[in-house]
Amino acid sequence: MRYRKECASIVNTKSQAKKKKIPDELAKKSEELKATIQRLTDEIEKLFKNKLITEDDMHIMLLAIVNLTEYLNKKFFKNIKLKEEVHVMITTLYDPALVEKGREEGIEIGEKRGEKRGEIKGKIEILYIDMKMNTREIAKRLKIPVEKVEHIIRHELNL
Repeated sequence: MRYRKECASIVNTKSQAKKKKIPDELAKKSEELKATIQRLTDEIEKLFKNKLITEDDMHIMLLAIVNLTEYLNKKFFKNIKLKEEVHVMITTLYDPALVEKGREEGIEIGEKRGEKRGEIKGKIEILYIDMKMNTREIAKRLKIPVEKVEHIIRHELNL
């Protein structure tokens, strides 16, 4: 909260000479804040990549950074560009983590679907070849569309 205190001190100055420098001083503090945020996000990224923090921990930390930045920006800086730059820093860090999590979940879902598809394929093979059932009977028994049964027989079982 050092930035809040320093910015408040700049804004609440009594000296006329210092009042003229307020915009420049706030711009300097804004740049310092961006540099601090960049260092923080770099550290958070390292911690996450080394599995020292979870994705939820990372999300909470980044959310805190965004909220603090928005507060300081709204109260002192009133700089739209600062908000956008911080947003870019945060999303470039957080989006890859989400992509990785999504990829892992996608692989897991794909494996489950593959297992289920393999199960269905195996059942159709047994019912069609061994039990000599027709496609309608198989579809009814497995509770799947006839077209799907026919597709599996023609294209996957190559019969």
